[in-house]
Amino acid sequence: MKLNRWQPWAEQTLNDAKSAAVTGVESLDGDPRCSRITLANGAAIHVQWVRTAPPTGDGGDEEKIITGEAPAPVDVPDVPVTGKVPTAELERHLAALLANGGNPELISVIGYSQDPKLGSDRQPFGVRVLCHSGAVIFGLFRHTLGAGQTPTQESTFKQRETL
Repeated sequence: MKLNRWQPWAEQTLNDAKSAAVTGVESLDGDPRCSRITLANGAAIHVQWVRTAPPTGDGGDEEKIITGEAPAPVDVPDVPVTGKVPTAELERHLAALLANGGNPELISVIGYSQDPKLGSDRQPFGVRVLCHSGAVIFGLFRHTLGAGQTPTQESTFKQRETL
């Protein structure tokens, strides 16, 4: 699944989920590969979407859509709607909402903190999406912002433990 289809699908799926913890998801102006997820407590995460091509290549402008069984539904972890929100809990919440979106192009969605092979000391939080095409989509938490904070160059990829 190419990003020009993934990002609108992901944003719509997260908005349609009607999570009490998420008050809105939208594309960032001027940044076509980044979504802002606003939380009920006023905090926000800016997710930068990146993707690897399938092993067989992208096929140029024409995307070959490959489908299979959608990810099995999973329980959506609760996330506080007030006070501090642990970033790991929010990451698992978002991954579950995307997995439960029923997209037949996806194999699985998992948070970085759920798999020790994902993430790093610098980026412990994010989302990995495996597609039936062989493509892999990564949701990198570009900014993790507390209520009232605005993104700065210094805050880029400086992931907070709580929001």
